[in-house]
Amino acid sequence: MDIQRLRGILSFAALAVPGGLALWLVLSIVFVNSVEAQPIDREMYAKVVGMNTKRNCPYHAEGWVVNKLRYNAGYLYFDITLRDGFVHGRDSMELRQYFADRLRYRLEPVEFNYLYEKLGDIKGGFVYNIILDSAQNRLTLKFPPAEVRQIWADRSKPAYKDNKRWAARNILCRDIYYTNASLPKRLDLYTSYDSIGITGDTISFIHTFYEGENFNKSQVKSVIPQFKNQYKSNLLLNTDYLKSLVEARMNLLFVIRDTSNQVFSSFRISHAELADWLKGSGELKPASDAQIDAFIQEQIIQIDSTVAIHNSYDSIRLTSCGYTDRTIQYVYTVHPDIYSACSAPEEQKILQKSMTINLRRITEGLIGDSIVFDGGIITLERFYQYIKGIQLLYMEDGNRRAIDIFIPSDEIRSSQKLDSIPQHRTVEYLRQQMVKEVFFRELDAYDHDSLPTNVDYGTLDSIYFRENTLHFCYTLAPELAEQFSDTTYFKKSPSDLIRLESTEFIYMMLAEMKAGIALHYTVPEHDTVLSLFYSPQEIQETLEKSPEVVKEEIRKMIRQEILPGHNQECPIQVSEGIVMDSVGVRDEMYTFYYTVSSNFPFMLIDDEEARWNLHNELASQMEEMYEILDILLRAGYGICYQYGMSKTSKQRKSQKTPETVVKKFCFSTEELKELFE
Repeated sequence: MDIQRLRGILSFAALAVPGGLALWLVLSIVFVNSVEAQPIDREMYAKVVGMNTKRNCPYHAEGWVVNKLRYNAGYLYFDITLRDGFVHGRDSMELRQYFADRLRYRLEPVEFNYLYEKLGDIKGGFVYNIILDSAQNRLTLKFPPAEVRQIWADRSKPAYKDNKRWAARNILCRDIYYTNASLPKRLDLYTSYDSIGITGDTISFIHTFYEGENFNKSQVKSVIPQFKNQYKSNLLLNTDYLKSLVEARMNLLFVIRDTSNQVFSSFRISHAELADWLKGSGELKPASDAQIDAFIQEQIIQIDSTVAIHNSYDSIRLTSCGYTDRTIQYVYTVHPDIYSACSAPEEQKILQKSMTINLRRITEGLIGDSIVFDGGIITLERFYQYIKGIQLLYMEDGNRRAIDIFIPSDEIRSSQKLDSIPQHRTVEYLRQQMVKEVFFRELDAYDHDSLPTNVDYGTLDSIYFRENTLHFCYTLAPELAEQFSDTTYFKKSPSDLIRLESTEFIYMMLAEMKAGIALHYTVPEHDTVLSLFYSPQEIQETLEKSPEVVKEEIRKMIRQEILPGHNQECPIQVSEGIVMDSVGVRDEMYTFYYTVSSNFPFMLIDDEEARWNLHNELASQMEEMYEILDILLRAGYGICYQYGMSKTSKQRKSQKTPETVVKKFCFSTEELKELFE
């Protein structure tokens, strides 16, 4: 009897006999199972694949779609599309593990179960052709017949009969994917967290260590037990994650490599250890005083002592640390020059404030909201309440002088948070803040006590800081009103505003505050106010220009503004018998051209003595000439004085009589810099 005829009879019986439907279902199941148990050849397998494709594809699962099935040359092909941001990432090893585990844990779609199972009959394998995302990136995963047989054999092992392991592994894979999306990231001055991955039954955490003068590879190895204990604490306080690790039967591997990607240290936490930790997590209690004392000794003092012992010589180095009477003590040795700089009261205030901020940052980074040590939970609140404070002793190298600073725990706890500022930059940052405070205080005092004041083109009436902008308010002299009616006449470039080194720090401060500048000119006769604005971006871009560009801009300003201004005033009778005729730039020198009479005493003295007299005159006029000398130095120009004999009336009439240079004295940029110093 053929199959179709048997099914027809059973169907008719189901309609004619009460309860026949149930009988038909039972007989159908028995019949189909008996058919499925029979071996299948490759030709029949290919036909079944085609039928399955028409009936079931596209097949939608969570996060992925089977678009098409096909069979070719002993391999079953799945054309699959993964949604963007698929939880298991784009790593081929992770995807391979994911799809293989779906078979091991009996989670493959029922629609395709028969096709997987019958691969054994035809000694076949399978291939996943995967489109990873909307950008159509592709990946191919090939499972040869031997691997398929092994995967199928794994299904009968006890480890793969509990779906909890699969669910836990998926949770971990999802966490790993989202964690890697934010990596790499710098954890501190010495360490970056690069990546996390899962291979087989091991999760690997990869870190890079940046060796420095104050911390080296040997120190990292010596404090591994403390790092491991800290990670244990994090897990005990995050029991859901710890439970996932245990249920997924994972081991943990922490790898530390140097900047050349060479692994120099690692430690492993086994699944058995994780399971023990999970058992003990329900027995945690608030830490006792003795446990807090032990925590400070082992997790703070012992680690910092390792740093002190191995520390190479530096301007400031940690030489010892200790803990007594609920006070943590650090002793530093300081180079005499640094010690002298830190001796001023205002510098000590900055140093203390910086250390207070960093101590809070370090403590909260170590403890977080709470930490587990020796079975006791230490909360940040409890830690601050227990310790009295931290004592810092700065000893001058080669001397008995010392700066002693005690910082109470309440002061640390309530200090400013500066997590965005690196630890080694806090002193600089706080010093800048102090300079800003002084700047605004002096700005207010100057505006109140010294304004209005006369300037070249009228009066400066007021200066104030408002709406993130530094405002200058001027009243123009009446005779300049017409000239200033055209804003293009008087608007200077940001480079011209910032060209003087004596005022550059103001603009650097404004750039740091992301503040701009506004210049307001009141034109009395026209009853108008002209305003110019320089944005924070213009100021920042000007400050970031290369020294070569700045140098060329200053030279251009000298040619276009300073030289014409000086020459407009020439000739100038400097003294009896000497006239300044003009000013120019020649051979990298800002040159003053003079004519002198033949009987002028200057011509009678020795050249070396004359040059010495000019040098002394420059030095005596340094305060008056500071700004112009500063501009010349930034342009790379020295100063030269060139003296020529004045011509007789007959010589002046003769175009053939060349000017005679009698004396020439030049001062290089190096000599001018010495005058500045």
